Amino acid sequence: GTRKATAVADVITRLPDVNSIYKSNKCKCLVICSSAVRAVEVIKKMEVVKKKCTVGKLFAKHIKLNEQIQFLKSKHVPVAVGTPA
Repeated sequence: GTRKATAVADVITRLPDVNSIYKSNKCKCLVICSSAVRAVEVIKKMEVVKKKCTVGKLFAKHIKLNEQIQFLKSKHVPVAVGTPA
């Protein structure tokens, strides 16, 4: 539940090169979740990460592919959370 989501966010903030991840122009950290509900829970727990960069939401069944492509092209998204296709 919530503890696991918090743990994922904590792991990202503790990566040795976390500052280079935040400054990167490319997605350097991709978290894959089994469901959209879990992905949203993980994103909500990423307060520290969201203060430093945009966290992308990549949901295969809930957001159209073209919308996701446009979002990624228009924003600096070094960290993303999503579901598999």
